[in-house]
Amino acid sequence: MRKIIHIFYKLVLLVLVCVNTSCNKNKEELEQFERIDNLLSSNKDNMAVELFNQIVAPQDSSENLAFYNYILTRIKCRKNEILEPEKLDFSIKWLTEKKDYHRLAYAYIYKSKLFLDYSLDKYNALIYNDKAEKLLQNINDDVLKYNVYSHRSYIAMFYYDTDACKKYS
Repeated sequence: MRKIIHIFYKLVLLVLVCVNTSCNKNKEELEQFERIDNLLSSNKDNMAVELFNQIVAPQDSSENLAFYNYILTRIKCRKNEILEPEKLDFSIKWLTEKKDYHRLAYAYIYKSKLFLDYSLDKYNALIYNDKAEKLLQNINDDVLKYNVYSHRSYIAMFYYDTDACKKYS
């Protein structure tokens, strides 16, 4: 009986060590994503891309995958590369649950850009740009405001809407 209890304790200890190691790895990846996001915000794109390329895409539906897709989309949009707009769906859901409204506003802008560039979908581009604009009411960030309004102006310009282009410029 003692042998069984001893084996049980070893098994529990092994499971706890594995869980602890996994949690630390997830925390390190999230911290790495934070660093990359900060580099992108500081216009240090080359360094951010170099660090990002060293990260393997998460395969599970965790917060790491949500943050990974957010950063990937941010990098691609800044390089004017096209992705499918659905790439941001999980990230938007995660940012909404996390109540990270600053990043959520940027995610809405990126999704709006992707709709316009990927499928020429003005309707959805406007919907997501409006969602970002609504979030501006509680955020004091001039760069974010510039991005929202300049993208709205770009949508208007893309569809030859002179009045809206003047308004948002």
